[in-house]
Amino acid sequence: MKHQTTSNQAKKPFYKKWWFWAIVVVIAINAIGSTNATDGPDNVVTEVSEEHENIDFDKIKFKPKKLSDDETGKYRVNRISESVNIADYAYDYYNKYFHRNDEVHWIVNTLKHTETRIADTGKLLDVVTTEYDMYGGIRASTLGTGKQLSHIWVDKKTGEVYETMPPEELVTERTKEAAPKFDDIYFDVKPVNNDKTGRWRISAIAESVSIDDYALDYYDTYFKSDDEIHWIVNFTYKTTTVIRSYGVMLDVVTTEYVPREEHDACMLGTGMQLGHVQIDTATDEVTELETFDLIAEMEKTQQIAESLAAQFQNDGTAE
Repeated sequence: MKHQTTSNQAKKPFYKKWWFWAIVVVIAINAIGSTNATDGPDNVVTEVSEEHENIDFDKIKFKPKKLSDDETGKYRVNRISESVNIADYAYDYYNKYFHRNDEVHWIVNTLKHTETRIADTGKLLDVVTTEYDMYGGIRASTLGTGKQLSHIWVDKKTGEVYETMPPEELVTERTKEAAPKFDDIYFDVKPVNNDKTGRWRISAIAESVSIDDYALDYYDTYFKSDDEIHWIVNFTYKTTTVIRSYGVMLDVVTTEYVPREEHDACMLGTGMQLGHVQIDTATDEVTELETFDLIAEMEKTQQIAESLAAQFQNDGTAE
């Protein structure tokens, strides 16, 4: 009994045993290895993404092909998978891949889910990017039918990009013909957040167009009743346009776009007024009205008030 007791007292604590520390070391090595394994792929993806975003034009493999259902014989389609905005490469693409000026080239980017059309309109390239169609450039009839994302013009000689209508000297009849038609514009009409009346509707677009030119067509197509009030936010021109119906007249007011105003009824139309027209729905006659600048009017009112106050003060001093 005494020998057993002495033996038990001589035993070392477990944390002083060699095997305990061997286990600790193994666990630590595995933990560090897991952390490095997690960080590794993220770093690789980041580097690859940055490389794709800064990719040289010559590294993109374009292979223009004809489509079997293209009745014009002018369509050429490419399918790529690159993290780039093809519109930025339109000038380089045109100079390298266009063989005739009546060709229309489409670049389907499966990675960005976009379709970009490049057309020669004389002195300008007309470049339109739309959402990727489910057929992805397989059928000519479905190309460009998705929601439009951007529309720019590129000077064929200089490569200068215009997000709005270019200078008149560059515009030809072919340029005007390429301008978006009303039926080509996708209006996704929805109720407005925080609208207490239940009569407000809103749609957001990205088009190089003035809504004034389409207001009557819009009214005929999307107004379900004359007591509705419709707002159109145009991200290309950074404008917000409101259309109201007053009997036979449409009242159309355009203001500067205020960031995120499309998300709240209280913010809509709070930007500086840019234009105001009225359209006779019976005759299509358009009357341009003087724009009302609230800040300018307040400044004028303040000046008048200060002038009157100074006049009264002078009268009182004279007495």
